[in-house]
Amino acid sequence: MHNDLIKIIEVILKIIFLILQGTPSAEATQMFATKYNFSFEDLWKALPDNWK
Repeated sequence: MHNDLIKIIEVILKIIFLILQGTPSAEATQMFATKYNFSFEDLWKALPDNWK
């Protein structure tokens, strides 16, 4: 579980970094969603309720 959380945070940071670099967010999101096989909906469901 701990490693999964680290991976999720790493992916989010990479996406944010790409967006800040000017990469279209949809493209960056799709790229990472494909690479890591997740969607933000899944990510949202996985978050503890007190984080939302």
